[in-house]
Amino acid sequence: ANTQSLLTAIVKRQSSLDTLCIERCTLRDEGLKEITLTLKSCPEACPKKLYLGGNSIGDGGCVSISDVRNNTKIDLKEIDLSRNSSIGLRGLQSISTALAMKGRPFEKLDLSFIPFGDAGFSELVEAFLDCPKATPKYLRLRYC
Repeated sequence: ANTQSLLTAIVKRQSSLDTLCIERCTLRDEGLKEITLTLKSCPEACPKKLYLGGNSIGDGGCVSISDVRNNTKIDLKEIDLSRNSSIGLRGLQSISTALAMKGRPFEKLDLSFIPFGDAGFSELVEAFLDCPKATPKYLRLRYC
């Protein structure tokens, strides 16, 4: 509740928030869900860049991010989920689905240091082949 209260206060005071960086803060799926609910309630103030690297985000967090991305009033352009080793195939499927449904790519997508292996790569390749417009301009996949 404290995270959501703080973010709500910040979002309501800003006419637009360009970047939200919550890196290495042990953020989990539940906390990210609170944050995404706040962002969806104020779409005009939603950041264009969301940096969430090095937290404890898993598949549920990816579902929450996909929900934000699929809101047509929100224009999320960059997302960094690197170093969230709890993200599995279900999380990658959520991100892949969000990419394909929007029909416009993230400008930047960083999924580095997430051990999703061959199955995860196949999921991403399939999403990009099904919807070539979904391919990010900058895709970072280090140590996957």
